[in-house]
Amino acid sequence: MKKNLLLLFYLLLLFSCTEEPDKKELVQTQALKIEQPKLSYSDSAAASDITIYFYKWYAEAIQTSNLKEIQPEFVKDSNGKASLEFSNYIDHLRKKGFTENLIKKEINRFKPCIENLKHINYDTLQEKYDLFDYEDIDCDFFNYYQWTKDMDRHDGADVENASIIGNAIQLKILFYIIENKKKRYWDHKYAEVLLIKEGGKWKIDNIEVIFNNKNTLN
Repeated sequence: MKKNLLLLFYLLLLFSCTEEPDKKELVQTQALKIEQPKLSYSDSAAASDITIYFYKWYAEAIQTSNLKEIQPEFVKDSNGKASLEFSNYIDHLRKKGFTENLIKKEINRFKPCIENLKHINYDTLQEKYDLFDYEDIDCDFFNYYQWTKDMDRHDGADVENASIIGNAIQLKILFYIIENKKKRYWDHKYAEVLLIKEGGKWKIDNIEVIFNNKNTLN
């Protein structure tokens, strides 16, 4: 009888000393079991198509001098002061698959210019300002193309590779020109384009153009 009581005592002692599972580890383990949404080949293809389509349109707009579609224009307000009109530009970005987040960033990019223009007569701006003056008032955006970051000719862009970052897709794209019916790629720069889903569609959420020391065509 004493042996049985001793055995029962030791069992109770053993269970009471058993450590509870660490709550932090338990939460981490449960988090690992949550499956992230899987992106398919069709997602990558859709993201690539949108990016290629955008840069094809961008190149054509530059070559045909449809500058109102790819950048703001200087206008005269009701007081004769200079200002910017970029509703046409923003409308095209929206139609070509930009997210509202990237469009907002692009609008904010022109705020310093707009503030400086409030103190400048439109006629003075048009007649007397040169490139250095435009630089001084943060309005020299016409001196390069925003989405290629220079003034080099390009006829389009191709996707070199794609990678998945969380629920986003990042593309590395190469810019090309067409000579003798063949594509030749600029090797002094490339772009990393990040796309996310907005409203059930893949859209461009960021573009970063990266340069190196080369300046040739392949």
